[in-house]
Amino acid sequence: MQNIFDQKYIELYARDITTAKRTEAEVAFLKAVIPPKTRVLDVGCGYGRHAIALAKSGFEVVGIDSSEYMISEARKKASEAGCSPTFILQDALTMSFNNEFDAVISMFSSFGYFEDQRDNVKVLQNIYSAISFGGVFVLDVANKNTLLEPLLRNGENKNGIHSLSLNEKLAGYSIHTTQTFNEQTGRWSIKREWTDKNGKSHNYSLSTYLYEQDELVGMCEQVGFKLKNICGNYKPNAYLSEQSPRLILICSKDKVNKKNIL
Repeated sequence: MQNIFDQKYIELYARDITTAKRTEAEVAFLKAVIPPKTRVLDVGCGYGRHAIALAKSGFEVVGIDSSEYMISEARKKASEAGCSPTFILQDALTMSFNNEFDAVISMFSSFGYFEDQRDNVKVLQNIYSAISFGGVFVLDVANKNTLLEPLLRNGENKNGIHSLSLNEKLAGYSIHTTQTFNEQTGRWSIKREWTDKNGKSHNYSLSTYLYEQDELVGMCEQVGFKLKNICGNYKPNAYLSEQSPRLILICSKDKVNKKNIL
């Protein structure tokens, strides 16, 4: 899997999307569902915005990410913030923690990037192994229905492949954005193209699976998790499939025999 989480990602997202206000709301949500001052693993930690905030609140945090650039940025930002979470360059597909954490978090659609769904299930298996019995797993992805609604309503449909192009403002740039969704594969892709102040052209793209509620719950239960709650936002709100912006599963690892993976 190509790693596209680099400086361009931070530049586009940090100012207008992953804002301090948004991070504060997300961390407040996490602190409401994770026991205080426990050991937390942040899978796909990016540049550390959740890990650093949790560490400042007394949690012992380990963050992993497969992007060397993101891990470097996370370490710099933690130093600037005066806290010391541990950041490790590590792919979630190959991590091998064993009953080491009271909670694992996967925030802001950090799950579902592997093209082979068996790899995405393997990530969930690894997360299950990393959590101690009685621990909590918080999985936060976009709500497929609300994310796709503008694309399906306004875009073109050619043999089950939907596409929509538009111009938007993001991070102070005029950006040409193209979204696609493939009904057969279930993958959503986005490509952004822009020119910086020096006239240099840039582009950024990613592709991920979008999950229905029952599908994602089934994958978590398949590896042994027990579903505790489903939220539609970073508040204790119920998930509404046609309205909620997020699909957030709160699961636990109870003392039961893990199901076999077929």
